[in-house]
Amino acid sequence: MDTHFYAIKRNKCGITAVRLAWEDVAYIGTVKKGSVYHMRDGSEYQPAVTIEEMMAVFTEFGDGFRRIDRSYIANLNAATGYDSDRDVMRFPGGHHAPVSRSCYRELEADGLFQKHYLRERSMKTYRV
Repeated sequence: MDTHFYAIKRNKCGITAVRLAWEDVAYIGTVKKGSVYHMRDGSEYQPAVTIEEMMAVFTEFGDGFRRIDRSYIANLNAATGYDSDRDVMRFPGGHHAPVSRSCYRELEADGLFQKHYLRERSMKTYRV
């Protein structure tokens, strides 16, 4: 299976297609009728597909990509922590994405908080 995909990058000259690696995606958010890929390096891209279509593709990559809110999918391998006071997942570059209560319960029940956060990263805040 190919570990890369194409997305649209907007710039002063118009739009261009860019080949990106799945593991470089930090999280995905929805805007209007599309979505925006937030990369680990802080850059943003717009894919040519919906967030639902992307979630179907991400299921092939194991538990690294999970829905964390109705509007967000996160690469748990890219997350740097979870802020229980604000109910957000933190990512490199000071970015964050909201985590819904229902998705939090699913992630916790599946043991993904411990697997992805406590293994190599120390979290300052963790909901018990």
